[in-house]
Amino acid sequence: MVGASEETGGVFDPLGLATDETSLYRRRVAELKHGRVCMLATVGVLVQSFVQFPDPDRSAFSNTRPLGALFQVWRERPVILLGIVALMGLIELTIGREDYGSSEAEPGKLGDFWQAARPEDPQLWRRRQLQELKHGRLASLGITGMLAQELVTHEGPVEQLLKGDINPFHEY
Repeated sequence: MVGASEETGGVFDPLGLATDETSLYRRRVAELKHGRVCMLATVGVLVQSFVQFPDPDRSAFSNTRPLGALFQVWRERPVILLGIVALMGLIELTIGREDYGSSEAEPGKLGDFWQAARPEDPQLWRRRQLQELKHGRLASLGITGMLAQELVTHEGPVEQLLKGDINPFHEY
């Protein structure tokens, strides 16, 4: 399995959560899926600071802070968030379904999606898979840090950088 022996010399599982091949495969699929979502969320937080949807009321979609925008949309237009959750559930039940019983397939493979971009060299492909895994882990930490920063300081990450406030927690 990609990433299982690069730094740790084997599968790093101190809690013993992946006791068999099936549970290890299921956890790797979940790690890749959540890593991909976190990579998109990290980019989304940064883009949200500069680009907003046009809103006639100039209310619900004008907030540039990630959590502030989420809570504001929930207060003003909860149907939108319910629609997003319903769409995520539909995607999970249809496209995102995985057969966790067979660990023959590559974890996180979405059919032939991006098949043309896959390199011919198997070593290069393993390296790209490891890069995706590590970038997903880093993005998980990054988005968690951005959201924690907003909870503490009530400002988005780009807002603080543009103010020149490099250390957002110096007052806390």
